[in-house]
Amino acid sequence: MQNTYHKKTAHCISMVVRNMPELSNGEMEYWAHNPEKLKTALSVLKFEKEEKCPYKHLEILDCRHTPREGKILAGALAAKEIYYHGEGVLDLLLSENVEKALNDGSTSKNLYVLSGKDLGLTSKPSFSFDDVRGAFIKNELGFCSADCGALYAIQHMETGHEGDLESTLFFVSIPLFSEDHQPYIFRTFYVGGVPHLAGTRVIHDSQHFNADDRFVLMS
Repeated sequence: MQNTYHKKTAHCISMVVRNMPELSNGEMEYWAHNPEKLKTALSVLKFEKEEKCPYKHLEILDCRHTPREGKILAGALAAKEIYYHGEGVLDLLLSENVEKALNDGSTSKNLYVLSGKDLGLTSKPSFSFDDVRGAFIKNELGFCSADCGALYAIQHMETGHEGDLESTLFFVSIPLFSEDHQPYIFRTFYVGGVPHLAGTRVIHDSQHFNADDRFVLMS
């Protein structure tokens, strides 16, 4: 019978296989005939109860009612009194079919957050987007779809909140359209109690970050 694995399960299995030490014929034979001992040996991969997942869970986005048109998404941002600006946001809102261009069809998306320090970017005072992208690729982290910043703002930001470092987030997003190879960065933050969503189309190393900046990845 053919087993169909969830893509994350398949990816995890492939990483385990890829990183296995080179075994002798005798060692392979031993593990092949001792599945319970193999299971015990592999149990070290599980986190202990007192340990935390390496990345902090941020939010679960509800995508069941994602606006299909950019103008409707713009209306939803305006209704929540979220001030939106920047080339990336305008590109997003001008798209004729947000769901077709951005959404992967899932009904929800798990967002996780990690800092530049978590990415290992501490060797210099500031670092470029290429450094961030390289760290994401090295750690096999998933970029957000380009609607995540807007959906997060609509679902979780409120007018009147004072804002702090915790509420300033960088959503590193895949390109909006297949013919466009430039990624986007969407940033959520507060100014005087007003929630903001800003978007930048990344061109070369036009934007720099520091080790305390907090980046969002999608799972």
